[in-house]
Amino acid sequence: MKIETMEDTKLDAITFQVPSPDGTMFVTVTEDKSGKPIAVFIHIGKAGAPIAAWSNALARMLTLALDHGATINDVLVELSNQTTDKIRMTSNGESIRSSVEAICSALMQYKRAKFDGIRATLGDMEAHRGPRLDG
Repeated sequence: MKIETMEDTKLDAITFQVPSPDGTMFVTVTEDKSGKPIAVFIHIGKAGAPIAAWSNALARMLTLALDHGATINDVLVELSNQTTDKIRMTSNGESIRSSVEAICSALMQYKRAKFDGIRATLGDMEAHRGPRLDG
């Protein structure tokens, strides 16, 4: 019988800090061992505040959707363009018009980070490949 250790259950997670009209938001995407996103955690506001309850509930729904086969792209399609009358600007000039858009911004940053990681891995593979035989 194999006893599962904490090392066996270690998951990777990445957290993004995003400004929103309701305050600074922290969105964490947790991945399984294969790199598939399996959970989203959202923190904004103080414990017990309405925005904290809302963000916790939405994070649970996003995690449930991922658990049932939804992708980050599916989530982005459904949540995009949900705006309010308030705007907050990011340091790179992106306008965030709601807390939902802040979540989308964090998920897009996650997708970019994954893409950059894949591109770097492929670049390393190309460097170790050796000379091409066809040219």
